[in-house]
Amino acid sequence: MRKRLVVQELDSESTIIVDGPASVNLARGEAVSLGAPLNSNVWNVLHRDQRLTIETNSRCSIDIRLGKGGKSERIAGSTIPVGWKEASQLSLSAPGALVILGDVDSGKSTLSTYLANQLSRQGGSLSVIDGDVGQADIGPPTTISIARLHDPVFDLQSLHPETSLFIGDTSPSIVSEKVLNGLARLRDIAIKDSNLVIVNTDGWVSGEEAFQYKKQLVESIRPNLVIGIGPGEWSVEPVATRSLEHWASLLLLERRAVKRERGRGSLAINDFCAGLDRSTIPSTI
Repeated sequence: MRKRLVVQELDSESTIIVDGPASVNLARGEAVSLGAPLNSNVWNVLHRDQRLTIETNSRCSIDIRLGKGGKSERIAGSTIPVGWKEASQLSLSAPGALVILGDVDSGKSTLSTYLANQLSRQGGSLSVIDGDVGQADIGPPTTISIARLHDPVFDLQSLHPETSLFIGDTSPSIVSEKVLNGLARLRDIAIKDSNLVIVNTDGWVSGEEAFQYKKQLVESIRPNLVIGIGPGEWSVEPVATRSLEHWASLLLLERRAVKRERGRGSLAINDFCAGLDRSTIPSTI
């Protein structure tokens, strides 16, 4: 089936959201997605369950080819919360490790992408640790991984894992000790060569066991900044305040108004690894 072509003419400071399957081309003007610039006359391919949120810096013409089930929607104003911009500024003043906590589908990966792009524009070295074994963005499912950001990206899935540790399960509640030990190991690797390390965590937050796990996670990472996304059925504040040293900062953010549930976690590990270079086969803790 041929994709349907939609041409969008947008004023400056406009937003359009494109859900795949689709292809997007910036024909004219300047635009960004989560701080990453769109290059002119380059078709960006979105697969099913992928989203591109485009914000314009000038009058733009954007070509969109929609596949079956794909759609595009204009949104008034920016979808980037004011608090995210505050988080970007605060991160610059707190080099070292940064931990992002939140419920499932609260926007942790999107915030990680936005912060990584914003901070990379300052010219410093930056790494991202993907600590979500159930909905892994950077490495295969059942792993935790580290990647260095060399250029702006539209999502964390665009990053290439430099080190992956095989955890062996998609549920952190079953392998919590292995996850904690692995994250501490990745943190030590990343901090040697990076001014800032963003640690994106899983969404296991309900119950006392999850509370203790997140508390230990923060203690093992020893961050200079913890960002919590809420509110919801849980609160990140007790986790952070009961585990942070006096020199660490805490920032609480609201959920994004516009979000989309992710589908990557349903991929089988064999399907994911089929497209990997063999040099990225994960290590085992």
